[in-house]
Amino acid sequence: MFETFSVLVTSLLPLYALIALGYVSGKFFDVERQTLGSLGIYILMPIVAFGFVGQLDFKVEYIILPVILYVLLVMSAFIWLRIGKAVYGDARANLLALCTTSGNTGYFGLPLALAVLLLIGSGCISLS
Repeated sequence: MFETFSVLVTSLLPLYALIALGYVSGKFFDVERQTLGSLGIYILMPIVAFGFVGQLDFKVEYIILPVILYVLLVMSAFIWLRIGKAVYGDARANLLALCTTSGNTGYFGLPLALAVLLLIGSGCISLS
């Protein structure tokens, strides 16, 4: 139990530190949101992503998680598309299908969910 907590803290603390740094920079140093967003997307995110991928001991079993997730999301999209067409009958059905399958989890939500729900250790951050 404590080992899982320590893995979560050491994996997520740098992310929260970056969030806090961005907030403080924008609030007190008159840095624009566009500048911080560009810095995060074009510089910090590739460093973090490639850093974790570089530390990953690749196993073929790791491929199954994205494949299963993709299949489930596609099935969900078609289900919600049918529901949307039955309820709305217009192009809003397409938006409903898209919105239900593309949550705002990119680069942060999936590793956190894997760490909490599956408790597979520190390698979960690099899997996503």
